[in-house]
Formats: sequence, structure tokens, C-alpha cells
Amino acid sequence: MIGRIYKKIIKYLFKFAPSNGIRILLLKAAGYIIGKEVYIGEDLLISDTLAERHNLTIKDRVSIAPRVTIVTSSSPNNSKLIDKFPLKCKNVIIEEDVWLGTG
Repeated sequence: MIGRIYKKIIKYLFKFAPSNGIRILLLKAAGYIIGKEVYIGEDLLISDTLAERHNLTIKDRVSIAPRVTIVTSSSPNNSKLIDKFPLKCKNVIIEEDVWLGTG
């Protein structure tokens, strides 16, 4: 439970991180794996469950532009469809030297 609250706080603070270095430190603190010479633009959104750790790996020399969304888990939440479509979780690995454009 404490880990989930910690991750939620870290992800909230991440939204207001003024520099790339601080964004990377916060992502690592939230349990994501971040390589060397990585650039993370503003407004990165990572959609996952708070219980997941190490579900996102960003390898060396990756550049992520502003307003990118990365989804590692998804479900219909409180919908009646939850019985037919349960939560799906997968690890996301962004390989070396990848550039993700805006949005």
C-alpha cells in the first residue's frame, strides 16, 4: 500500500518537474528503468497501475517529445465490460536511439 501511495505522489510531482534531469530522477524513483543520455519532454503521461514496477524500460539515448502517452496497462475500469475485458498489462521497452515525436 505504501508503495502505491509513494508512486502516486512521485507521478504527481513529475508533472511539475522543471527540467529533464529532475524528470528522469522522478521516473526512476517511481520504479521505471531509464538509460543514459535520455531526454524526457514535458507532459509525458504513463498509464499504468500503481502496483506495477519496472514495467517501463527506456534504454540509452532515447528522446521523448512533449505530450507523449505510454500505456502499460488498460481496462474498462468500472464498466460492465470488466468481466469480458479484464485488466491487460504488458511491459513496454523503448529500445536505444529511439525518438518518440509529440503526442
